[in-house]
Amino acid sequence: MDNHTQKQAGSASRINEKNFGVIKEMRILLGTLLGYSLRQRERLLITILTFVLITIYIVLPTLSLAIQAIALTHLGLSVHRERLARPKQTRVPAIKGLDYQSAATILRGSHLNIRVLATRYDLPQQPGTIVDQSPAPGEQVDYNYAVGVTITDTPFQDDVHVQVFHRLR
Repeated sequence: MDNHTQKQAGSASRINEKNFGVIKEMRILLGTLLGYSLRQRERLLITILTFVLITIYIVLPTLSLAIQAIALTHLGLSVHRERLARPKQTRVPAIKGLDYQSAATILRGSHLNIRVLATRYDLPQQPGTIVDQSPAPGEQVDYNYAVGVTITDTPFQDDVHVQVFHRLR
């Protein structure tokens, strides 16, 4: 090798050494920067995953329970208001077999009214006896409901009998 070739080779090796040093420094610098940013990304990823998991397992069930509690409270208040808005109710007493006056007294005592729906003339019971009622005994009805009754009577023979019966009503 001649001198010129040696100089070129020496300068090339110096350039290569210089470049290698610069490249090495850049690698260190880039490695530091990239490594730091990767660590930051990992931290960010861990933070995001933690947030998502907390949201899924703690926040959402808590919100769900809170919404259910609010809905049930509202529903409970609505049911309570609806119950208060309903008219008072009573049970229909059994009045079959009683005379009209006794049945009317018992029904008034139960906060109910009486209404003659039909009169039967073909039955052997004493006139004014209740042979059927609607609604049936034991049913729940509103206060002041009119209980319909079927009563017995004999065929009308004179005006006195008609007046007595109508006074019973």
